Amino acid sequence: MLHSFQFTDVQVSGLLEPSDPLQAFNQTADLLEELQSLGESQLLLRGDDSYALRQQFFAQVEDVGEVPPADLVLTLSLAALGAGLASGATDGALLYVLQIIPSPVPAADYAEWTQDAMAQSVQVAHSGWRELDADTLQLQAGYGKHLNRSTHVDNAEYLARSGRGPEHARKVFTETFRTGYSLGLIDAAVVFLAGQRPDPLPPG
Repeated sequence: MLHSFQFTDVQVSGLLEPSDPLQAFNQTADLLEELQSLGESQLLLRGDDSYALRQQFFAQVEDVGEVPPADLVLTLSLAALGAGLASGATDGALLYVLQIIPSPVPAADYAEWTQDAMAQSVQVAHSGWRELDADTLQLQAGYGKHLNRSTHVDNAEYLARSGRGPEHARKVFTETFRTGYSLGLIDAAVVFLAGQRPDPLPPG
C-alpha cells in the first residue's frame, strides 16, 4: 500500500507535506516570491524540478492497488494538492517570465483526462489570463482556493463509500494534483502578471 508520495531531487520542501490546504496555499505564495528572485538559469532548473515532480507523482499513483484507510487518504490528498501547487506555480513562472510552455509527462491511460485538463489550464493561463486585471485574477484565485479548502476531507469521505476501488483512489489523487496545479498557475499569474502576492484565504 502507498503510504506517502516520495519525491527526489525537487526543491519545494514543505509544500510536499502540508498540514492543511491553507498552509499549502500560503507556502505557494512563499514559493512564488522565491521564484521571483531567481535568474533565468535557476528558473530553468526549477522547471526541470517541476517536470520531475509531475513524472514521479503519476508513476507512484499508478501503483495504487487498493483504497487506503481514511487517515492515509487525508495525508496523500494533502501531498497531492501541495505537489500540484508547487508544479503549477513553477510552470506558471516559466510561462510568464520565460514564455516557456511546460511539456506534458508520460502517464498511464487512467491519467489521460487529467493530463488533458492540465494542458487546457496551461492554455488558459497562456492566452486568457494575460488580459485580466489584478482584482479579477485575485478573485479567481481566491474562489478556486475556497472551493478546495477541504478537498482532502471530501476525498476521504468519497473513498469511504461502498464499492470504491483502486481506480477511484487513483482518480481522486490525480484530480487533486490537477486542482493544485491549476491553482498554482493562477497564483503565478497574480504574481507575475499583476505584480501582487496572492491574497491569503481567511480561516474558517
